[in-house]
Amino acid sequence: MVATRPALLAAVCAGLLAASLAGPGQKALVLLVVGAGAVALGLRPGASAVVLFGALAGLGIGQAREAALVPAPAPAFVSAGRATVLETPREERFGWRAAMGLGPVRLMARGRGDRPPWLAGSIVSVTGVVRPPGADEAWLRARRVSGILTVSAARLVGRRGGLAGSIDGIRRRALAALARPLGPREGALLQGMVLGEDASMDPAQREQMRRTGLGHIVAASGSNVALLAGLVLAACGLAGLGRRLRLGVAALAIAGYALLCGPGPSITRAAVMGLASLAAALASRPTSRLQALLLAAAVTLAIDPGYWREVGWQLSFAAVIGIAALAGPLRERLASAGWPRPLAEPMSMTVSATLATAPVAAGAFGQFSPASLPANVLAGPLVAPATWLGMAGAVVAQANAGLAELPVRLAGLPLAAIVFLAGRMSDLPFAQVGAGLIPVACLSLGAAAGLAGLLRPALRRPAFGLAGLAAAGLVACLALGRSAGPGAPPDGGTRVTFLDVGQGDATLFQSRGESLLVDAGPDDGPIVERLREAGVRRLGALLVTHAQADHLGGADRVIDAVGAGEVLDGRDGVVEPEGLQMARAARSHGSRVSVPRAGDLLRVGELSVRVLGPAGPPAPGSDPNLRCVVLRVDGPGLSMLLAGDAESEVLAPLHPGPVRLLKVSHHGSADPGLPALLSELSPELAVIEVGSGNPYGHPDRGTLSALAGSGSRVMRTDRDGSVRVDLVAGALRVQNGP
Repeated sequence: MVATRPALLAAVCAGLLAASLAGPGQKALVLLVVGAGAVALGLRPGASAVVLFGALAGLGIGQAREAALVPAPAPAFVSAGRATVLETPREERFGWRAAMGLGPVRLMARGRGDRPPWLAGSIVSVTGVVRPPGADEAWLRARRVSGILTVSAARLVGRRGGLAGSIDGIRRRALAALARPLGPREGALLQGMVLGEDASMDPAQREQMRRTGLGHIVAASGSNVALLAGLVLAACGLAGLGRRLRLGVAALAIAGYALLCGPGPSITRAAVMGLASLAAALASRPTSRLQALLLAAAVTLAIDPGYWREVGWQLSFAAVIGIAALAGPLRERLASAGWPRPLAEPMSMTVSATLATAPVAAGAFGQFSPASLPANVLAGPLVAPATWLGMAGAVVAQANAGLAELPVRLAGLPLAAIVFLAGRMSDLPFAQVGAGLIPVACLSLGAAAGLAGLLRPALRRPAFGLAGLAAAGLVACLALGRSAGPGAPPDGGTRVTFLDVGQGDATLFQSRGESLLVDAGPDDGPIVERLREAGVRRLGALLVTHAQADHLGGADRVIDAVGAGEVLDGRDGVVEPEGLQMARAARSHGSRVSVPRAGDLLRVGELSVRVLGPAGPPAPGSDPNLRCVVLRVDGPGLSMLLAGDAESEVLAPLHPGPVRLLKVSHHGSADPGLPALLSELSPELAVIEVGSGNPYGHPDRGTLSALAGSGSRVMRTDRDGSVRVDLVAGALRVQNGP
């Protein structure tokens, strides 16, 4: 029966997973695989029947859970509804988002502007329009979200009570204590490392952690539970508690920690495995990592059979499987090579988990990080002390926030090193690259061959030779991929490109792998070719400033060719053919469509794009230029004004402030108020997007004279081609070409 336990647990997991599959044929196939597996394992008929019964039981439980978890239908409109914030609002590219519960309905709320200062458990009054999740938002359906609420108004009205409210209070005090004495980046990092709360991290820092493969350290998971258990057991030992009492206190600490971190597949898996290990220790039995892992899978899938679709669940289990399969042999090999055990143990676990999760991350995100392994090896020794000190501070803060400052300030030292490491390594060439089939195959082959040579000395020579060939193939693929996009920004860098599309506007922002195109030029312009030259495979967003053909004529072709996650429609209610074509293309490709308004804040990598105008409702019949979307773009080393065709009469009342970079309005047309505006802006570089030989006389001589008199460097797409501006160490590096 002992040998049957893992097979039985695996069968239960298979049945639970099958419950989330669509058709009866898929469910039957899973049961068939379970039966065939029992035969292949050589189990006796009675044991095989028990295993098959376990799969059927898992299927029944899973179907009951699926029925219970069917999301309640969402309303089409919410007016001053009282909603419970289920997670701290998180910044995203175009504002913020937060999961909310509106009675039995679970919604994903999205809003414009700055992230509101709410925490999980806040009660807010919200008003907005609800739509179902789109085709590209399947992850929301996996989280049982009924609809997406576009928030038009929201205000805090209270906090939830009861047990959940008490837990919220503990968490709130802990989060405040972890952030208060530290800088914003170190504080946000510590909140993530201790409580899995990474919502306070700014988008640039989150991108650095992702690019270097360090994102897992700000997710509550197995390492947090192991560190907590070690800290509690050590403290109980110093207090002189007996063995059984120490283990019992550690079990209570793990259970409480899981409640404090909130529901989620990763922390649930870690807590179940930790509690199983402690239970085995209490019973004086050896711990089976395989059985603990299968038990954790069964528990998480019993909570929600669809958990297996979440990348967090997949990465969590892949890491544990990698550690179970590889860490032991690798640790022994390192120890035999003379490594001290305190170094060999964490090194083997880090390498094993990183190698095991790399294929999962590549498949889920379409990218992999060659910097992940060295970054995790270097950061590994810093994680434990920072986490332990942060946990100590979070506990002390429940009694006295002032006393909690000491351990938190001490944690600032390793935290600063991690922040520095992530920042530097994310800027390395090829810190993260596209996960094409050949590069991933080379990476997997090289890693497997290198590991085989390390663990099996008899295979060392051929294995290391194969690893070398795979590494050479990977480097060749990366080099070819890099040279294939001559206009692509440096890896991890920020670039603004004023695209030469003829007589029209098209400005491309690229930062940290994200992209925003403002306007798409005329219908007959080479906008698609220019985007491909710039290395754009898919746009994060397309923003059209106003309803004129030389700004939105190519929008439908852009959406058809490379797609756009979101289309920001600045037509201001004007109906004309090009805009209708853009709207049809957006609908057919599943792009989210919204209207940019004054005060909106968009995020593109390290860049913040703020909408300065237009303000107020549409003005039917007015000149579209007077209602053009005006943008100010800010980032490390960059400030820019992008005004489409809005001239000084529109811009001067907005008081945009000094900028380093200016996209000259309206193709450089005559603008009597420009000299006064330039005295406020004082741009280093002014770029005119204009077509060669255009019939309008653009750019106007008076405009060129005003720009020259301001001391700005002036470039023009009709003479200089596309103008590319890279941010390099705070300086603007300007290039031009076709």
